[in-house]
Amino acid sequence: MKYVKKIGVLTAGILLVFACKKNNSASSSADTVSSQNIHGQVYNLCTDSGLVNCTVYLQENGNTIAQMQSGVNGAFTFSNVSIHSSSDYNYTIQTIDNPDGGGLTPPIDGGTAIISKENYAQIYTVNILAKFNQLYLYLPVKSRNTMDTVVVTLQQNVFHKNVPGGNYNLIYNFTLPLPPPPLGYNTGELDDVSSKYWMGWWNIKTDRIERGVHITKTDSIYIGWGAAVTDTIPW
Repeated sequence: MKYVKKIGVLTAGILLVFACKKNNSASSSADTVSSQNIHGQVYNLCTDSGLVNCTVYLQENGNTIAQMQSGVNGAFTFSNVSIHSSSDYNYTIQTIDNPDGGGLTPPIDGGTAIISKENYAQIYTVNILAKFNQLYLYLPVKSRNTMDTVVVTLQQNVFHKNVPGGNYNLIYNFTLPLPPPPLGYNTGELDDVSSKYWMGWWNIKTDRIERGVHITKTDSIYIGWGAAVTDTIPW
C-alpha cells in the first residue's frame, strides 16, 4: 500500500509539471506580430489646421522605433510597422515637446496619441501648440511729443477657443512721451518684446488718449511657427 501511494504522488507531480509547461507554451504563443500601416495628422490648435514639417515619433513601450516629418495638412503614415498583439506591447505616436525652442526645432508644446490594436485603420490625431519666437512692437514716431496713454491688447482667439485656460490675451500699457528709439531704429519705438507665444492670427486693439480724446483702432497680424516679427501699433 505504501508503494502504491508513492506511485500516486509521483504521477501527480509529473502531471503538474506537464500542465505548467503547457500553460507557459500557450502564453508565449499568444503573441503574434502583424505588419500595419499607421496613419495620422498633426493638428495645430493655434490655427485649426494641420502642421507641416513637424517631427513625429512612433514608439513601442516608450522607445522610438520610427520617425518622420508630417506632410501636407500635417498628414503622416508609418508603413509596414511590426505590431505585437500581446498587451505587453504598447504603441504611441508623439510629437516633439520643446516649449522654449532651440537648435533646429521651433518652440512647440507636443502631443501624444495612443494606438488602438482594435482598429489600425483609423486616423490618429496628435494635437499640438506651435509658438512663434518673438514679436517686436513699435509705436509711431509722432507719438513721442505728446502726453498720451496707450493700451495695446493682443488676442489669439483661435487658441483661446481650443484651449480656454491658456494665456491668449497680452496687454501692454504705454505712457508717452517715450525715450528716443534704440540705435538703428528710426521708424518707431521698440517698446516691448513678446516671446514664445502661440502662432497664428493675433487681433490688435489700440486704446489711446490723445490730447484728451479717446481713440480706438483695430488691426491683425499673422505670426508663423518659429517666426520673429516686427509690427507697428495702429495709430
